Amino acid sequence: MLSMPLITLVTGGLLIGCGLIGAVASGLRDLEVMVACLFGGLLLVTGFLAREGDLRKLSMHLAAVLGLIGAIASLALLIRAKPDVSKAAVIIHTITMILCAEYVALCVASFVKARKAMAEKGDEPEEATTATEAPSKEGDEDDQPITESGNGNKESA
Repeated sequence: MLSMPLITLVTGGLLIGCGLIGAVASGLRDLEVMVACLFGGLLLVTGFLAREGDLRKLSMHLAAVLGLIGAIASLALLIRAKPDVSKAAVIIHTITMILCAEYVALCVASFVKARKAMAEKGDEPEEATTATEAPSKEGDEDDQPITESGNGNKESA
């Protein structure tokens, strides 16, 4: 299986290509097709950052969020498309939505696979372990029962 940073770079490149083709095909009349270029460029940046060891996890999570936003934005542009929008713009928005949605699906599958691999190695992340409350200090006011006095005020016992 290909690495997710490589898939991110390829997806970013495809989105930029789609945006540029859409801009040329629509005669630069519908600049909304440049949304694909925007998300493609952002995915390229996160893909390059993910190649570095320290930034990989953060970059890939950011890329997944960008992919989700890209899919939702493209769907919104398709829904609110006016009748005079070029056919090229509709096609590019559809392709952008499909690419972004597929990318998010690949990210989720990769995250699940990574989580399972960490659990098998016994190297489970902190978020996955069950948190227990720290024991409170003796004499902590929060541990004292609260009773009502005759005048309606609450007092510690």
